[in-house]
Amino acid sequence: MGGKGSGGASKKYTPEVLSALADELDLWCERKSSLWLKDFCREFDLCSRGFEELFSRTEKSRRAYERAKDWQESKLIKGGLFKKFDSGMTRFVLTNCCGYTEKTKIEGELGFLLGSVDGETKDLTKK
Repeated sequence: MGGKGSGGASKKYTPEVLSALADELDLWCERKSSLWLKDFCREFDLCSRGFEELFSRTEKSRRAYERAKDWQESKLIKGGLFKKFDSGMTRFVLTNCCGYTEKTKIEGELGFLLGSVDGETKDLTKK
């Protein structure tokens, strides 16, 4: 089910092919050894840069991709929490690949003043 047909031409990803790939992705996520979605791409000869776009072409493949991303994120968080994975690497991946950010909350008078400066609390100061 690789990405190339005979003669090196790019394989046409019909809805049937995408349906089969979606099924394969679901099965791949069930394997205990699976973790990183780029490994799925390598296994099935897919380009990881176009993976999201490719899987967005049909409803079934889009849902399989979303489930796989959620599954990967959950597996990373659980691995980090239970110290199965290096905490620094888990933090790096969640920040750079899953959109997590670290926020510092400034409370008290300083937080109010900074909020006033950036406009968050200007309605509180108006009469």
